[in-house]
Amino acid sequence: MEKIFDDVYLVHVPLPKSPLKYVNSYIITGEKPLVIDTGFNTEESYSVLNDALSELKIKRPSFFITHIHADHIGLIGRFPENYGVHISEEEYKIIEDSSGTNDYWLRMNEYLMRNGLPEEDLKIAFRILNSIFVGTYPDLLKINFISMKEGSVITTGNRKLRVLITPGHSPGHACLYDERDEILFSGDHILFTITPNITWWPSLQNSLERYIISLEKMKEIRIRDTLPGHGEIGGEPYKRIEEIIEHHKKRLNEIMGALDGELNAFQVAASIKWNVMNGEWNLFPKMQKYFALGETIAHLIYLENMRLLSRIERNGKIYYKKILK
Repeated sequence: MEKIFDDVYLVHVPLPKSPLKYVNSYIITGEKPLVIDTGFNTEESYSVLNDALSELKIKRPSFFITHIHADHIGLIGRFPENYGVHISEEEYKIIEDSSGTNDYWLRMNEYLMRNGLPEEDLKIAFRILNSIFVGTYPDLLKINFISMKEGSVITTGNRKLRVLITPGHSPGHACLYDERDEILFSGDHILFTITPNITWWPSLQNSLERYIISLEKMKEIRIRDTLPGHGEIGGEPYKRIEEIIEHHKKRLNEIMGALDGELNAFQVAASIKWNVMNGEWNLFPKMQKYFALGETIAHLIYLENMRLLSRIERNGKIYYKKILK
């Protein structure tokens, strides 16, 4: 546990079996203490976060969950004595849609297969994902959620934190902003050591466009300190925003260059560069292909909406080709 400010502590909550290694959980002390993001629902993750709360003599916190990925929401069921779990309206809708069933996530997987992911690859990737995530989601129906909108305010200690809805990494991703001290708790919206994964979601149209709009929105506020969900804290947020946008521009250009004739998203993903296994697509772990395909689809949909590509559906499969001008 690291003290960031007089009343704000950073806890590196371990993420067993995940390449991310840990999530940044933030604890704000004082009256009605607040925990921002939690880690997986595992004994190792729970032990670290619970020890930090015990050390700070916090018995009944409230929580703010930036988004529904298991590394951020997983532990909330382990702390039943709380003042409520704040989450954005859109993320709460996904919880409602998927609680008790896997329909939401099965729709995602079915769409990936329509875009060329071989069924055998999906089975292997899903088996690996299950080995990491099964059991890390709490029983969400039992959680006391408090649905938040853009501009909602959470008062904790001597801080008032404003909710900023920033879709892209997930449909209802949300950040918290302390206007007085110009502190942004950025979740996975702005990361300094990796580029946030932008993928296709059933409930988010054109996720890459929405993400870029959300990034541009951050330029409108004064940020002195950025506290992200993973990796190093601090950094220059406005510079990082430009770097991330430039990264996606290069990816879009690369995809346009890779499109030769009519291709599905899986074929496009295999033709562009990735920082995995020295870019050797055939050596990619199945799980990495799963994530890479989702990113590729998000970029193809963006280009389609720019009217640079046309989308063809044939026998339940999806293909793309350039629009000749």
